[in-house]
Amino acid sequence: MVTFQIANSKSNLLAARHLCHDVYLNAGYINHSYQSRVIPGQSNPNDVFIVAIAEDKTVVGTLKLSCIQPCKTFELWNGKLYSRYASLIAQARNSNSFEIGSLAVDKHFSSLKISWGLYNLAYRWAISNRKDFGIISMDQRAFRALEMVGWYALQVGAAMDYFGSQTVPAIIPILEQPMSAVLKAQPWFQYQSV
Repeated sequence: MVTFQIANSKSNLLAARHLCHDVYLNAGYINHSYQSRVIPGQSNPNDVFIVAIAEDKTVVGTLKLSCIQPCKTFELWNGKLYSRYASLIAQARNSNSFEIGSLAVDKHFSSLKISWGLYNLAYRWAISNRKDFGIISMDQRAFRALEMVGWYALQVGAAMDYFGSQTVPAIIPILEQPMSAVLKAQPWFQYQSV
């Protein structure tokens, strides 16, 4: 059984940042190890980390939610954002939005749909915190998988190579999600209160 919760202790927060460092190092997203096993400049004190915790209390997955405005996710897509979504992009940037990033899952738990559980709790957190949009850049295959399991997300720019992965920018309208798909019960995980 895997439990999903907001990282509410220093030890879980540090474990989440260590996991992100280790996964990114192994995937080649960072080119060297940091002595602290924390990637510098990748988080701030206001970030929220969601964690997946295995039965032995080990953090096996993490996802970062950042509420810093203005949004910086789309800066890399300068000139590659679709003009037809210009008003939606402006609306998302100027509303009560959050950025989703730093997804990392321990490879030994990859068959347990950890990322699905992390995104589900991100949605629940967004609803309880009255967020309007989630702003994300993610691997194109992962984006298609997110859509296939019932998420409504809009790709708002062209795919580009980012650390060896074809990555797309997207906006997730929180209040337009099909509730039955997003909140579908899964017998293999539990949530703790947000």
